[in-house]
Amino acid sequence: MVLRWNAVGGATIVVVVLVLAGCSTETVPTTSTATTVAQPAASQPAEAATSSLPTGPRPFPDSAVLEPGEYVTTRLEPRVQFRIEQKHPLTSFQNAENAGLENIHNACINCVTQGTKPHRGIAVHTWWLPFTPEEIIAELDELEAVDFGSTTQIEVAGFPATQFEGTAPQVIPLWEDRFDDIGSWWLHADQRVRFIIVETPAGSMLITISAHIDEFDDFLPSAEEILAGISFPDLD
Repeated sequence: MVLRWNAVGGATIVVVVLVLAGCSTETVPTTSTATTVAQPAASQPAEAATSSLPTGPRPFPDSAVLEPGEYVTTRLEPRVQFRIEQKHPLTSFQNAENAGLENIHNACINCVTQGTKPHRGIAVHTWWLPFTPEEIIAELDELEAVDFGSTTQIEVAGFPATQFEGTAPQVIPLWEDRFDDIGSWWLHADQRVRFIIVETPAGSMLITISAHIDEFDDFLPSAEEILAGISFPDLD
């Protein structure tokens, strides 16, 4: 922001009274010039200030490190609300199929070889809405390269959920251009992933928590904190 300052110069007016000698001996009355000071207008009651700050959760941004607060998606539907308790070294992302926080873009599957730290992040996916939890598990079982563990039952945002983990030894698409090129999501090499299938009135929301197998345990507390702040305002 550039501030422009205007210097205002003050002009000094000097009034010189010339006394002219006349022929008359009469005394010339002295004229006094009084300066009239403008009186302030009567004080009016101040109007109530109208705040322009938005109320409620802020729009979930793209490519931003989020400050603590509440955010709601604008492109992902049904909307997902994130409550961020502390600032995380992760960047937000959002599109028509998923939204969340990650350290690098998920499509950058070769970033490890380029010197970038392995991918880590948490994402909510609506691509799986038409599937039942059983159908999602069956679909994921077709990823032969991924070794899946047993399932457990939990609760997310007040809805029942099924949780299990898997490890991908190589780069593999979790989905890719199956329906009208809507997008893709990749598992990175040597990546450990926690899958959470949330059963909502709109369908199945899939949440993924992922990080390199050597970093997963360190990342999990931050991811679980973010997970605890996820809700679905349209489905309450």
